Amino acid sequence: MPNQYKLIITSATKQELPLTWLNKLNYPVFTIKALQAGILNSSKHHTSLDKGILFIITGVGEQASSNTAQWIKQHLNPLFVVNIGTTGTLHKKLSLGQWLIPTYVANEKNETIKLNTQLPFSLTNLSQKSAPIYNKSLLSISQPLFQNHPQAWFNYDSLDMEAFAQAQIFHNTDISFSVLKQISDYSDAQTSPSHQIALTKIQTDLQNIFAFLQNNQQPPHFSVIIPVYNRAQQIITCLNSILDQTFPAQEIIIVNDGSTDNTLQILQNLKHPQLKIITLNQNQGVSSARNHGIAAAHNNWLCFLDSDDLWQKNKLEKQAAYIQKYPFYQILQSKEVWFRNQQRINSCKHHTQPEGWIFEPCLKLCLISPSGVVIHKNIFQNIGLFDESLPVCEDYDLWLRISRHYPVGLEASNSIIKHGGHPDQLSHKYQAMDRFRVQSLLKLYHQEPDQAYQKIILPILNKKLHILLQGAQKRNLKTQVQEYQAQLKSLGLAFNYN
Repeated sequence: MPNQYKLIITSATKQELPLTWLNKLNYPVFTIKALQAGILNSSKHHTSLDKGILFIITGVGEQASSNTAQWIKQHLNPLFVVNIGTTGTLHKKLSLGQWLIPTYVANEKNETIKLNTQLPFSLTNLSQKSAPIYNKSLLSISQPLFQNHPQAWFNYDSLDMEAFAQAQIFHNTDISFSVLKQISDYSDAQTSPSHQIALTKIQTDLQNIFAFLQNNQQPPHFSVIIPVYNRAQQIITCLNSILDQTFPAQEIIIVNDGSTDNTLQILQNLKHPQLKIITLNQNQGVSSARNHGIAAAHNNWLCFLDSDDLWQKNKLEKQAAYIQKYPFYQILQSKEVWFRNQQRINSCKHHTQPEGWIFEPCLKLCLISPSGVVIHKNIFQNIGLFDESLPVCEDYDLWLRISRHYPVGLEASNSIIKHGGHPDQLSHKYQAMDRFRVQSLLKLYHQEPDQAYQKIILPILNKKLHILLQGAQKRNLKTQVQEYQAQLKSLGLAFNYN
């Protein structure tokens, strides 16, 4: 059975899904009974099964929901599971038709499980009236009641019959489990007619929520951005690795960042219909160069290629296929092969590129390669551009800001050839690069509204600041010692060096 489904959408009943619309888009929707009977192995459904997203109808109730989650965990092991559907509420202050993203789910034994409130897809297509409310609580009950509700039920914002059973299975696994529910009724005498009315609205809303499923009907168009500074010897080889792609880029933007060698003369002699040259009069740094390229790009999908790196011929072809298969991703990368001084080197285990919600591992070190990444232009509109105040680690800063809000896809081919060891690398120009990572982390920490994420950032800041403080102490750099001590103190952290 193919382990290709990265996103699973579960729903208790088929009435809660826009089935006609999903069938038109050829997305697979199966009951758990059909899956248990082996329908994924049937050649009859091979076209719809060539997708990275699967919709599963669990059936109503705790046992059906638990069985479904157990089967998903055992047979598919996806990155994301999102339980969607309708929910009742006992609180008239909440509006019918309102979407809820609960922070945690409980059962009638008062056991609670924290939920991931991050969804792997955007809800921006919902109307303002339907926009989701976060930080709500959900109670999964065994049997619905329409009067004489236990007092304990009033402690929760909404009621369902399935979410806790699934959360219990996925808890403490690598599977990210989220819940998205629409309020359909007030659990009273009007519940049945209210629920029927809600089913029409939920199907319409879900078509808007899952609008990204329509985005993969046509292959993506790529703009490639190459920042270059004094790389006359490498730029032609770099450019040729783009022109030789089996899936062509629609636009290639080379940003000459104030080069003082003959890079400009070489670029002026290039004649390719996809090629656009931007020349900056003075060297402004790689962040500024990339930002100029982003502003000039005409396509929605942006790729970056550093002038000392190369692409394998099928890099864009594989990434285009990945985007079409997993259209909920707005950022993805491919794997890379490293050469240092012309010799291939094996990457360390801790540099393994992760997939999904990768914010926490990205705090420790940079795990996304600019030359391997593909980003939808919407991300820059929502997150901002490269930070031009950072001479290095500007990519570390951007990946943190992105991975805090977006899952990151991984197309597993070794499609990027990276060359290191040459003297003009930025990492050779700047010592103690952790000070720039600290600059980024401090900004991230102070701008983070969620205390839970501040608590995740703080230990990394503490460790990096102490490393910098120790180094400054050894070199008797008094100004830097005072700076690092002041930063630790402002964060409420003790420092170990005097």
